[in-house]
Amino acid sequence: MHMNRTTVAAAFLTAVVCLPPAAGAGDNERIHALQARTYPLALRHDITPWFAVTLNDHNTSHIGGGLSYAFHLNEGFALQLDGLFFSSKNSSYSDEMYQLQVSPVGATRMRMNYWGGMNLVWYPIYGKFDFLSLFVAHFNVYLLGGGGVVGTSFYNYYVGETEKIDSSLFAGSLGGGFQIFIIKYLDLKFEIRDILFTAHLPPGYNATPENSSATKNELMFMIGLGVLL
Repeated sequence: MHMNRTTVAAAFLTAVVCLPPAAGAGDNERIHALQARTYPLALRHDITPWFAVTLNDHNTSHIGGGLSYAFHLNEGFALQLDGLFFSSKNSSYSDEMYQLQVSPVGATRMRMNYWGGMNLVWYPIYGKFDFLSLFVAHFNVYLLGGGGVVGTSFYNYYVGETEKIDSSLFAGSLGGGFQIFIIKYLDLKFEIRDILFTAHLPPGYNATPENSSATKNELMFMIGLGVLL
């Protein structure tokens, strides 16, 4: 009787050890393999010089550059500080409308001198693609939003000079971009950013009350080369 019980126990243990892994375990292994990143971001520092140009404002045009610093909290989120400085001018359309007195002087002609602020960056998509069978490129798609300040100026047609108006207007920031990893410590970013603020033109510029303030949204295309530490 004792021998029978021992034999049964040994057979049971052998059967348990020899059983194939549960479906859930295999799924977990596959999920882990899919989530593994060749270029991880968690707890890394990202320093990026930027070039930027505005796209949508028919009254003014801006071209400039700046620098951003981001700390990646994990693989999905980062906190980013950035600053951009611009060289700006009135468009030929704006000058022509003023000379023809078709468009009155107004806050829509306000220029953005600089932007500085903080954004929360979200990375919802990570993937890779085969580029012309030459190499495999790894990438992130990201979205961002935040707030900061802008400085503005206005070209005074009456005196022929550009005058600073505001130095710390609150502004919102929304955007998204595409990050391509070149090597472990280097990436290339393409971004669309929209800076939104309410511009105010003070008395003395012959602006009508309805034209003395305007909501501006400066839509920009940006390209940056990031260093990951």
